[in-house]
Amino acid sequence: MHQTTRPQGVGPEFYARALTAVTGHPYTEMEVMKAASNIWELQHQFNLREGEKIGDYAFPDRFYEEALPVQTGIKFPLQRDVIYKVVQRYFRAREWEYNSRQEDRPLKNRGSLKK
Repeated sequence: MHQTTRPQGVGPEFYARALTAVTGHPYTEMEVMKAASNIWELQHQFNLREGEKIGDYAFPDRFYEEALPVQTGIKFPLQRDVIYKVVQRYFRAREWEYNSRQEDRPLKNRGSLKK
């Protein structure tokens, strides 16, 4: 019996095809990515307004305290300082500031989805 492999997840191509099928308007992968970026930016702005800080981007304590059994052996606990550095790099990549409110910051890709 022949078994076909399927992708493990869905990405912008899938969502572009789905939006096109549902709306009848041809959407591109780039339009989907721009819309996703806007959604992420709006979520971040909302969270900032509600008082979220960069330190809130952390895992629960058990992720830093407990080793996890995995198929290949033991997965050691996460290191807080390493995770914090990764989050700082992510903030820089998104051009987000660490400690300031960004309510007036314009969205980079606003208007990417057509009506």
